[in-house]
Amino acid sequence: MTHIQDFLRQAGFIKNKPGYFYTIWASLGATGTPPLNRKDAIDLIGRAAWLFKVKRADRTFDQLRNTVLGHYSAWRAETLPMLPQLDARQKATLITHMADLGLKDPDFLQTWKQGAQTFLPQVSNRDLSRIVRAIGILKESLLDDFGRALALEIEKRCNAPNAKDRPDLQECAAIASGLAMMDAALASPLYKPLCEKVLNSVTHAAPKRITESNISSLRPIRDAAAWFDIPDLPFPKPTDTSGNTSSYESDTAAFLRDNGLHTTNKGKAVSEFGKVADLEMPMYGQTINIEADGPSHRIRTYPDLGSEYSGATLLQTALDVKIAKRPIVRIYSETYNSIDRKNLSLETMFDMHELFSGVADASADGKAAGYELVLKPASRGGGFEMKKMTR
Repeated sequence: MTHIQDFLRQAGFIKNKPGYFYTIWASLGATGTPPLNRKDAIDLIGRAAWLFKVKRADRTFDQLRNTVLGHYSAWRAETLPMLPQLDARQKATLITHMADLGLKDPDFLQTWKQGAQTFLPQVSNRDLSRIVRAIGILKESLLDDFGRALALEIEKRCNAPNAKDRPDLQECAAIASGLAMMDAALASPLYKPLCEKVLNSVTHAAPKRITESNISSLRPIRDAAAWFDIPDLPFPKPTDTSGNTSSYESDTAAFLRDNGLHTTNKGKAVSEFGKVADLEMPMYGQTINIEADGPSHRIRTYPDLGSEYSGATLLQTALDVKIAKRPIVRIYSETYNSIDRKNLSLETMFDMHELFSGVADASADGKAAGYELVLKPASRGGGFEMKKMTR
């Protein structure tokens, strides 16, 4: 077992010993550190993705993100030459981890896509669905050679003569959702017919295949159907699973309240499939849906690592506007879980109120849209910036 593998064995799933994980990343490329092999490389990025998920509401998240992004170039330098050697399962696992990290690396992806006609027929239905979902989150498309090969593979699997060879309900949900994300990010007439084939492959047997373990798959399927205006799905409507108000939602509500803007917790259901807003803000006879967004809603593009909303969030925002016909404001703090409420000024309060008034006025004129409001950290002068979300 190599030095790196020994660290990996101890690191990623031991929540109370995060130091192991930071030591591994910091050691990459250093003198005396053994080189990564394929398993090391995939396991290491997988541990990072897992920790991003479990620590996304933790006060140490910023440290974790800065560690991974700060040493990503070293991991990349060792992993990039290995990509042609990865088998089909390893390729699917790697792109899934990159999407879960919210890390988009265009040159890395181009190399990863090579040999699609060879490796895509070898992946399982589960791995195929993971690839489509990851491509959607990262706002890639099916408009290049890799995408065309992926579309053909999806169609072939969905048209398999034997039903047991077709994607199951959960796999269809991931594929349909990924296709809808791609269309929300970059519209193309390719996606709707392909999504219809995916849903047709499972709907004939769907009522018999709904169980407690897979009923959560219905929401992404209904989201995709609503996006593409595909009617008459024979599925029961999932119940609302909005859960409790998070501390970040409470902090966001408090920040708005400090600026003289009042919200209610939680928002009412805005669609037939039970989607709810984090907060609602009544203003001038309109209702603005507020989403308090953590890091899982955004992706960062290498090498500049600037952040933008993921394909999943673009889709959900566009769907909420389409179904609820309400404006959506997504509030994101660049320093996660650390909203600066200490230096509010009267000028800031007026500016904030004017921005939300403009959102309400546009909605009253029939121009409801999605907006992003980025709260800047004090280290960058504080303040905020709002702009309309676009594809």
